[in-house]
Amino acid sequence: MTRFILFIGLTAICWSLAGHSQTPSKLGLDLRQIANRNYKDQRMVSLFVEGDTTAVRKAVANAKGKLKYSHGNISSVEVPASNLTSFSRHPGIQNIENGEREMHPLANKAIRNNNILPIHQGASPLQRQYKGEDVVIGIIDAGIDFSHPDFTDANGDTRIQYLWDQSQSSSKSPDTYGIDNGQCTHTEPSNQFGHGTNVAGLAAGDGSAVGKYQGMAPKATLIVVAFDFSRPFISSFIDAADYIFNKADAMGKPCVVNASLGTYYGSRDGKDLGSRMINKMLEERNGRALTAAAGNAGNINYHLGYDVTTDSSFTWFSANNNNKIAFQLWADTADFNDVEFAIGADDTSNGHEYLGRTDYLSIRDAYTLQNDGDGTFKTFNIYHQGSFVGEVQTFAELNDGVYFWEASISPSNANHLWRFQTRGEGTFDIWSHPSLIAGSAKIVEEVPPPSILPAVNRYKFPDNRKTTVSSFTCSEKVITVGNYYNRNHYIDYNNDTVFLNNQTKGQISKKSSRGPTRDNRIKPDISATGSTSITTGNLNNINLLLNNGQAFKVAPGGMHSRNGGTSLASPIVSGFVALYFQKHPNASYQQVMDAIRLSATSDSFITKQLPNNTWGYGKIDALAAMNETIIYGCTDSTAFNYNPNATVDDGSCEPVVEGCMDSTAINYNPEANVSNDSCVYDTTSIAQFNKKNELSVAPNPFHEYTKFTYKLNGQPNGEGSILITNLMGEQIEQMTIGQSSGSKEFNAEDLSRGIYFYRVEWNQQVINTGKLMIH
Repeated sequence: MTRFILFIGLTAICWSLAGHSQTPSKLGLDLRQIANRNYKDQRMVSLFVEGDTTAVRKAVANAKGKLKYSHGNISSVEVPASNLTSFSRHPGIQNIENGEREMHPLANKAIRNNNILPIHQGASPLQRQYKGEDVVIGIIDAGIDFSHPDFTDANGDTRIQYLWDQSQSSSKSPDTYGIDNGQCTHTEPSNQFGHGTNVAGLAAGDGSAVGKYQGMAPKATLIVVAFDFSRPFISSFIDAADYIFNKADAMGKPCVVNASLGTYYGSRDGKDLGSRMINKMLEERNGRALTAAAGNAGNINYHLGYDVTTDSSFTWFSANNNNKIAFQLWADTADFNDVEFAIGADDTSNGHEYLGRTDYLSIRDAYTLQNDGDGTFKTFNIYHQGSFVGEVQTFAELNDGVYFWEASISPSNANHLWRFQTRGEGTFDIWSHPSLIAGSAKIVEEVPPPSILPAVNRYKFPDNRKTTVSSFTCSEKVITVGNYYNRNHYIDYNNDTVFLNNQTKGQISKKSSRGPTRDNRIKPDISATGSTSITTGNLNNINLLLNNGQAFKVAPGGMHSRNGGTSLASPIVSGFVALYFQKHPNASYQQVMDAIRLSATSDSFITKQLPNNTWGYGKIDALAAMNETIIYGCTDSTAFNYNPNATVDDGSCEPVVEGCMDSTAINYNPEANVSNDSCVYDTTSIAQFNKKNELSVAPNPFHEYTKFTYKLNGQPNGEGSILITNLMGEQIEQMTIGQSSGSKEFNAEDLSRGIYFYRVEWNQQVINTGKLMIH
C-alpha cells in the first residue's frame, strides 16, 4: 500500500489538472448537450417537470412548448431544444428530468403452473367462474396483430376496445367499430417479432384460433398502445399509461396495465419523476394496478456498489462505441457525504502504465448543492508528461436526499481504461453497460493478475445485484414480476418434440433480473412462468418463421409461437389481476399487491428464505391469491390497538401508554391509552366521600353481556352514570344510575371486539374507572 501511494505521488508531478468554475443548472449532462446543439427543425424534447402546475404551465408557454398533462405537482411537457436552457431557469420549476430515456422490450402450461385454471373453472371456495369479464387489460408494447381470432369474442367481434399507435401522426385511436370494419391501419413492426401479440395473448387471448393456448383472462377487454420504439422514451410510456387509465375510467371498468418493457437507466429507487407520476395515477382511484417485467439482465454484471473504506479501491471503465466513457452514480446523502472519489486513467496496452487522476473530490465540498434541485457542473483536464490524456465533464445534483453524479470522459486514446477510485466511508450504486444503457461505458471484469499489477488486490468487480430495470418498475406501488422456467419441452408446428435442455422446469431463469432496489426494498415482488411460453402469435411473423426454417418456434396449427423472459411472466400476473378485479372491482393497487404476496407459494427450487431478491415473495398461486382475505390493521400483539384478525399491517400500531386517563385527576395524562389505576384526586373537593366505593364488572373479558354491580358508600344524594368509551375516547354508551347501590347490564353484541373503557360518575365527580375487553 505504501509503495502504491508513493507511485501516485511521483506520477502526479507529470500531469496537470485544470478545474473550471462551477456552473449551477437544473439540466444534467445529457439535456445540456441537447440544449447546446443547433436543431434547425426546432426539435421538441420530452421532459418531466416538478413544480407548481400554474408556474409550469406559464414556463411552458413562455418556452413555446406543450404541457401534456399533470398528476399532482409533476407534469409531462415538451419544450423546443433551443429553449431548454431558458425554460430550466424559470423560478417556479423545482426539478427537471429527461423523459427520453431508452426503453427495451423485455421479452398451455402457464394456466396450470400459475394455478389459473381453477379460477376459470370456478373451483371451490369460489362461487363462480372468473375469466376477466368487465375488466380492462392495458397492453403497452410493440403493437398487436388485432386480426388474430384469439382477440375476438363469441360473436367474432374484437375485444380490443381501443388501439393507439404512437408511431402514427394522429393521436386518435380506432375503437372496436373501426377495427371490425377495417379502419385500423396499425401493423405490428416486424423487427419486434410479434412481442406485443405474444404478451397480449398470454394476458387475454382466448385460444379460439386452435382451441388451446388460452390466456389468463380470456374474456377481458383490451386497450392497446403500440409503443413507438423509434422514440423509445419513458415519457411515451407515461403517456400510454395515462391514456389507458383514462379510457378505462370512461368505460367504468377497473384496469390493470401490463408493462413488458422497461428502462435500464436510472436510480432504481422509485423516486424519479416518471415513477412518481405512475404512483399518482395508481393512487387517484381504486380499481387500478400496474404490473411490470423485472428485466432480463440477471446474468449481466453491470452493477457496481460496495462499502467504501479508508483504504482506496478502484474500478475500470472502458470506452463505448462513441469512444466515450460515461457512467452515472446515485447515493443517499448520508451514505456519500464522507466518501472521496477521483477519476484516473491507465494504459494497459503494453503491460501497465498509470496516467494519473484528478484530485480526490467530496461531493459535499466540491459541488454547490444546498437545496433540492441544485445542480453543478465541473470539468477537469488530465495530462501525463505534458500530453493530453482526456477531459472529464461531471455533473452533480441533489434531490430528495439523494445525490446524482455523472461523468462523461472524452479520452485522447479510446483504448485507455478509466478508473473510478474511492476512499473514506459510505456506499453508492453505479449501473453501466453499453448494451443496456445507451452511451454508457462497460465495467471492466478482466484484469491483470496481482503479479503484474499489485493494485488489483484493491479492485472492485461489478455484480448482478440490483439489476432490475429502473424507474416505475422499482416503485413500491408497482407489481414487479420475475421469471421462472415454464417447461422443458413442447410440440412444434411439425409435431416434433423440442427439448429445452438448458431449462429446468420450475427453476428461476438465469436472466431474470435480481433486486433489491437501490434503497434495499425487495424486488421483484413475485415470480411467474415466462420461459418458455406458447402464446398467441403475430401471423406475419409466424409466416416468416415457417418460411425461414424456424418451424420449431411455431406451435401446431400455425397460430401461436414461443417466447419467454420476464416479458412473458408479467402478463401472467396482469391476467390474474384482471380476474381479481372481476371479483373485487374496487380493490386498491395495495390490496392486489398484498393478496399476491400473502398467498405466494414456495417449493424445492426456492432455497433461500422468502421474501428474497431473486424470487420476491415466491411463486404466484393465483387461486390462493383470489381467495386471500385482506384485513388491514395493527399486527403487533404488544401494541395498544393490536388487531388479532389483521392479515396486513397498515402502519397504524400505537404503543401502549399507561397512565391516568381521568381528566378530573390531578395527574391526568392525555397521552395515556391504558389506565393503570394511578389517578390522584384533590381530596379537599371530595372530602364527603369518606368510605371506599365498591364496584365489580363480571364477566370481564366477555362476549356479548356483562354486569356492573356497584355500592357507593357514603355518597350524598344525587344521580350518576356509567359511561363506556372506545379507544378514541368516543362515548359508546351511557347508563344512568339513580341509587347509591344496584346493578346495570351492558349489552355489547353490536360492538367490535377489542378494548373499551368505563367511567363511573356521581354528581359529576369521577369515582371509578376501568377497562373492558370484548372478545
